[in-house]
Amino acid sequence: AYLIDKYISGKSLKYLGILAISLGLFFTSHNLAPLIFVPWLLIYALLRIYLNKDYRLLPYLLGSFILGFLVSAFWTVPAFIERGLLQYSTPFNYIDHFPFIKQLIYSPWRYGASLPGPYDDLSFQIGFINLFIIIYAIYLLLKGAVVQNKRYFLIFILCTMFFVLFLMNIRSDFLWRIFPLSNYVQFPWRFLMVTTFLTAALTMIINNKRLLIIMGILSIVMNYNYFKPSGYFYPDDKYYLKRMLPYYEVNGQEINSDEYFNYSEDYLLLPKWVTVRPNSLPDSKFYSTSAEDLDVKENTKVNFTLETNEATEIIFNTYYFPGWQVTVNNKKMDLNLLKPYGNFALRVEANSTLKYFWKETQLRLAMDLLSLAAFIFSLILVVGKDKWFYVFKR
Repeated sequence: AYLIDKYISGKSLKYLGILAISLGLFFTSHNLAPLIFVPWLLIYALLRIYLNKDYRLLPYLLGSFILGFLVSAFWTVPAFIERGLLQYSTPFNYIDHFPFIKQLIYSPWRYGASLPGPYDDLSFQIGFINLFIIIYAIYLLLKGAVVQNKRYFLIFILCTMFFVLFLMNIRSDFLWRIFPLSNYVQFPWRFLMVTTFLTAALTMIINNKRLLIIMGILSIVMNYNYFKPSGYFYPDDKYYLKRMLPYYEVNGQEINSDEYFNYSEDYLLLPKWVTVRPNSLPDSKFYSTSAEDLDVKENTKVNFTLETNEATEIIFNTYYFPGWQVTVNNKKMDLNLLKPYGNFALRVEANSTLKYFWKETQLRLAMDLLSLAAFIFSLILVVGKDKWFYVFKR
């Protein structure tokens, strides 16, 4: 919002370049936040242009938003296109995670998870200082103590605030059903990130420095306990192994993991062609169905070179996903997907050299180059001179 204001006020292209780079970094920093904030920023830009009555700036600002998206295209475009290749599953139902009104006012932090009902182990309170800022901003608006150029900004912020608060109330369930909000936001209380940002933005209309200092001190004093850890958590390898592997070894003893079979793939989504989760850990990344002489010449995390002296089928114990490739005697081969685990296999003849590796798909490589070009162009806008380009002057 600051960069949008700076460009509209000074019409310098460097602010558009900084805005594009900032948006690109924003898109790659978090999956959810850009879906919420970028449309809001776009609406804010349109409102500022409308208030300034300078509609010639619209193509430039829209171009900056598009350029920012292109900076992040190496991540956002493949993620959007390839999301259809994954199984979407979650153990959480959004209807169980609407915060109660009293929780938005006060709810203690219990170092746990979001639970159905009013007794969550997370704190959903907006914050006492934040609530005071909202009430004080409304008071200034009704009193007419806000200058005209900030009055529209204040109204816009407050309208957004109350709409977001409504989305966190269970009475907004009809909107969650009409629009696929739960597919992306998942938990209604995640809109608290917006209330935190908006209350910080509201402080810009408070001209009383003494009041701002008092609120800052109170924020530290009232939240002092949140800066003190309740305990220390030192997970060892066993903590992660029992979640991610069907069995694991501790001091040479093999232990079956019950947690693995009950652990949801909420954050580690499986490819769509995987119909059954493996119930055992493979002995190796690949094996031959018949050949006894399978010579491994190279072995790294994503690159393997194999040689076989007889015809055989090679089974690769890796979930298939676009990017995995196998060449036989330097010729790219089509892979056979296997059921039910979604790994893949390849039939080879005698005296073959196989290379098994991960490589960027054509789509990802194209997006890498597009992002690089967009980033370079944004830098040119930042460090270049406005006279290099045609810009509208006052």
